[in-house]
Amino acid sequence: MSEEVHPVELIVSLSLVGFWLFCVVLNPVLFVRREILKQERVPSLIPMVGGLFGVVGILHFPVASIHRWWWVAPLLDFGAIPWVVYCFFRPLDQSG
Repeated sequence: MSEEVHPVELIVSLSLVGFWLFCVVLNPVLFVRREILKQERVPSLIPMVGGLFGVVGILHFPVASIHRWWWVAPLLDFGAIPWVVYCFFRPLDQSG
């Protein structure tokens, strides 16, 4: 059987996935500017938001075969799982 694609569901899921991809690109740039280059006045990461948008977008995508890849979103968004791991392992003696 073929799956019926609802246009509204497709638009919403693509919008969510689009915002997730924006976070996937932007969060590592902000991390490098803030943590490695030590630049001042760098916008902060919004932890977990991009990953959550990606998970919801993937799970609501009208093609069911894509749903099993929901776990990729928080792994690729640096503001989600990678950021938590970094915060857990970074030295505690850093000032700032």
